[in-house]
Amino acid sequence: GAFALFTGMSLSETAPGQSPQQERPKATVHHQYLNVLAGEWITKSRLVGPAQKPIETTGKASIRPVLGGRFVLEERTGKLLGNDASTVRLYGYNTSTKRFEAVMAYAGSSALTTFSGTSTDGRTLTLSGVSTGKKGKAKTEMDIFLENPGSFTVTLRQPDNGNLVVTTVYKRAPKAPGKAAQKK
Repeated sequence: GAFALFTGMSLSETAPGQSPQQERPKATVHHQYLNVLAGEWITKSRLVGPAQKPIETTGKASIRPVLGGRFVLEERTGKLLGNDASTVRLYGYNTSTKRFEAVMAYAGSSALTTFSGTSTDGRTLTLSGVSTGKKGKAKTEMDIFLENPGSFTVTLRQPDNGNLVVTTVYKRAPKAPGKAAQKK
């Protein structure tokens, strides 16, 4: 009942364009690319804005595959100038549009930014997004560069905001030492 009220569909209905027998999309090589990002990360961000000194901050990120490995969910924590700068991102690859997609929420805003883009080299994702806030629509560009399995970089640019740039470097967090086997 609550599902039908919230979505406007009953459990017996299907989404537009889907037949009842249609299978869920299977994870592809594109989804596997995103799953390489899974793990625990230490982050270092550098914010550069117009006519200001660069600001650096550190944080942590946890990235995990969700929904059968077709998406990865990132939860990043950190502070910026003493304020919460936590971010949540959900990344996926849309097999219908043949494009990578993402949605981002940031503790400093009530807007969601939606992204769409491609990869031409298998190491860099280039995504463009838009959010709507007090000042209207804001364009955000995001590049994700996978340097190696132990490091990647996310660069966010807001060209309409004085070319504000935030570059975050992710390094795999060291694994916690395991507990030694206890002797009887």
